Amino acid sequence: MTECSCPICPLIKADVQVCDVVFEDLPNKEFALYCSVEMRQFNQQFEQLVYCAKKSQTPIGSNWTHKDDDHTCHVKRLADKIYKICFHAHKSGEVSEDDPLAMD
Repeated sequence: MTECSCPICPLIKADVQVCDVVFEDLPNKEFALYCSVEMRQFNQQFEQLVYCAKKSQTPIGSNWTHKDDDHTCHVKRLADKIYKICFHAHKSGEVSEDDPLAMD
C-alpha cells in the first residue's frame, strides 16, 4: 500500500499545529517558505495547499479553507503572491474549534 499523495494526510499524520507559515511565489516557478526549521520538511504539502488557494482564485485578504473532522486548514492570501498557512490536525474525538488568533 502506498502513502497518500494529498497534502493533508502527511500533515495530519505528523500532528502539525502551525499558524505562521508564509509562502511566497517567486519567478521561474520557485518559491520561498518562511517557517520554523521543523516545518520545512512539509514544503511540498504547503506548496500544494497554496496551489489549491490559487486555483480557487482566493481574493487578496481572504481565506481558502479546508476542514474535516481530523483537520482545519486556512490559507490566507496576504498579497498578490504571498500566502499565510494555518493548519491544525485534530486528534480523533477532539472537537474542532477555529483558532481565533489564527489569521491575525
